[in-house]
Amino acid sequence: MIRVNLLGKKTKFKLPKVLGIELANVSMIGWIVALVIFFVPEMFVVPFFEGEVVVIQTELGKVAGEANQLKDEIRRERQTQDEIEKFEQRIELLKKRGEQAQEVINRRTNPMNLLLHIARNIPDDLWIDSIIIQNKDIEIKGGAAQYASIGSFKDGANASIYFNQSLTLPDFSTKEVMGIGNKSVREEIFTIKGTINRYE
Repeated sequence: MIRVNLLGKKTKFKLPKVLGIELANVSMIGWIVALVIFFVPEMFVVPFFEGEVVVIQTELGKVAGEANQLKDEIRRERQTQDEIEKFEQRIELLKKRGEQAQEVINRRTNPMNLLLHIARNIPDDLWIDSIIIQNKDIEIKGGAAQYASIGSFKDGANASIYFNQSLTLPDFSTKEVMGIGNKSVREEIFTIKGTINRYE
């Protein structure tokens, strides 16, 4: 008896070729490893690095905040430096003003004491018409009833610390004027010149 199988022979399922690779020749372990390599990063590595990214972003935020604080401090220090420079300029200006004031004090030319000395030593019969002071030069013009009063006045002024024997009598004249009761009276007109030695 002959048996005939009419159903056809069963053949094994063949995996197709992909990119020139026979998938049937790739072992199951290789497939598992490939799948693990494909899915594990998404499941474990990506969340891990996402946590790292959050940490890094937090660190960056802190560093950026510190950088802003440093910028503010630098800006404040610049303002402080500018204020210090302005303050130093004011100090220099005040020093110069102080030096100028001291110079004025040193060169002080207030003739009050000198004029008081002259006024206290005028003889009774002598009068002064004008006193001119220019720098350290002095010129006194006036008149007297007697020549001796002019000499006494000049000698007294010369003896003071204000003139130090510098006063001279370069101009002197006598003139007749009408006095009380239509009497003729002599007047001695003088000009005294000299140099002021000091004002105090």
